[in-house]
Amino acid sequence: MTGIQAAQVAARAGSGGLLSRARNRLRAAAAARPALRSRASAAKAAAAPIEPSELVLAVDRGPSGSLAVATREAVYCQDRPGGTWTRRAWEDVTRVAWDDQRRLLRLTGIGPRGIWRKDLTLRSGTVLVDLARERVTATRLASTDVRAGGRVCALVTARRRPGSGAVVWTVVLNETAAAGYPEIRAAVAAAIDGLRAGAGIPASGAVIQAAGQELREMDAADPGELVELSAAGETVG
Repeated sequence: MTGIQAAQVAARAGSGGLLSRARNRLRAAAAARPALRSRASAAKAAAAPIEPSELVLAVDRGPSGSLAVATREAVYCQDRPGGTWTRRAWEDVTRVAWDDQRRLLRLTGIGPRGIWRKDLTLRSGTVLVDLARERVTATRLASTDVRAGGRVCALVTARRRPGSGAVVWTVVLNETAAAGYPEIRAAVAAAIDGLRAGAGIPASGAVIQAAGQELREMDAADPGELVELSAAGETVG
């Protein structure tokens, strides 16, 4: 066998391997479709306010009968069977904790009114714990402490919003009044610029959003970026 013939045989073998892997992926996708349709149907039947573009990844039911629905973009929680739904976007969740003894999933996050917590009582062996951790990790781009006057005054985090890809900048302040201090605002702006440059984060997004009554819009390098200021009143460093 000549070198050319050997190369042709190797190429055919490699092509066959690629085709085999592609067929396996297609079979796996086809096998998963019924489960996906079942989860989506369960969420729809429970009147979960899920957007048409969202892909339902998991549905779980707590001991009381209330549902929790996880999509690629967010988690939806029922306060009671047939009750009100709450939506928590994955980019807003900062911590996922599971208490196996109590079967309690605790989600901690940051929003316009500061730090929030949501407790979900679920069945043992629920897939929502690992799924929540994976989804939250997938949104994280970079974070850094902000120092002013020789102490940590804020935490700046860049998160990617699933689906849209928009970058959300979250600033957690140690004190609600700190948002009015020019030196702290300048330090926060410098921290954002540093993370952009160091992590290669694009300076594009939506509109600037300020959170809290006493907070004002931050001066941003790009007026299209989304900055959520949360005066949490909790120590971050």
